[in-house]
Amino acid sequence: MTKGLLLRVKSSVITGFYIWQWRQMYNAQQRDCVEILIVNNKNNGVDVDKWDYFIRDSHACGFPSNFDKERAVSVLRVRPYETDIGIQANVLAFPLKDQINLYNMFSLRFTLHSKVYQHIVVKSVEEIFILN
Repeated sequence: MTKGLLLRVKSSVITGFYIWQWRQMYNAQQRDCVEILIVNNKNNGVDVDKWDYFIRDSHACGFPSNFDKERAVSVLRVRPYETDIGIQANVLAFPLKDQINLYNMFSLRFTLHSKVYQHIVVKSVEEIFILN
């Protein structure tokens, strides 16, 4: 993945540039929905969109964050992967040397979910807004 592609994905998220417009810009064989993996990864939840709100919410709630999203983006690679049943797909891959940073990301996600997102008061307020 090139730095230019990553910058375009980030600017697309910010400006609301639609994914179908992305598909017109790049060859489908080269891209293979890589931009969807980066922005909205349903496989494991590791995507740049979540990283932004993890950092924002941890800062707003006063939780320390050891996760370095700039480092994660710089070492992020897209690798081909073949499933047990022979389906070819691209996956986001990180080097083993960056496993501590990813551990920090998952730890931060757990902390935010257990202490903020799933808090009883937050859930009560969500119910009020849903009912109205």
